[in-house]
Amino acid sequence: MEMKIYKMRLLCLVCLLMVLMPGCLRQKESVPAAEIKTFRSGSLHVKPNREAPRTIYIDVRNAAGLHPLHVQTLGTALNGEEFQVTESPSKAGYILHLSLLQEGPVDSAMLEKLVEAGYGSEARFSGAGSTGMLADALLVQRMVPSSKRPSRERLKNISKRNALDSTQMRLGLLLPGNDIENPGDHAMFSDALVKEIIRAISFDERADAGN
Repeated sequence: MEMKIYKMRLLCLVCLLMVLMPGCLRQKESVPAAEIKTFRSGSLHVKPNREAPRTIYIDVRNAAGLHPLHVQTLGTALNGEEFQVTESPSKAGYILHLSLLQEGPVDSAMLEKLVEAGYGSEARFSGAGSTGMLADALLVQRMVPSSKRPSRERLKNISKRNALDSTQMRLGLLLPGNDIENPGDHAMFSDALVKEIIRAISFDERADAGN
């Protein structure tokens, strides 16, 4: 009799665990990337120029100590758009400056306002209810000189010197009603940011190529 009671209790415990487990697993799953809302101001539109080779140097600045954006991921994506990534800014026909400004709780209206303010403007989050990421992107097109390669410390001067064109954009990513807790969710934000940068550059390049 006691054995039967023990087995029944064990069976009830197993059934209870089966009911609770799916809910626990769902909480640990990353939020679908489709739920991310994107805000943009400005563009990365630079017309192709024969004097600017399709080599690009990527400069990522993690201004707020955010989850790191893997430069390799962005570089691989740009290689797919017929750019050749270089580690030397002096050899680059294009220099992409990407500043990660903020990530954390934010009100949707506040994030939209910060994005509309444009590149280089205030980047302080306030409010709650959503999780957001804010970034500034600057694309400089330049003529590559044949002189001796400058040092990396002179990157800012390199961007200004021999510049043929430049354009800038501010991006805001919003995850409504969610707080980022899982490492996969941080990676999802980074992936979404990379896709937006690639879309902005490749769209303009292809549009000009068709003209």
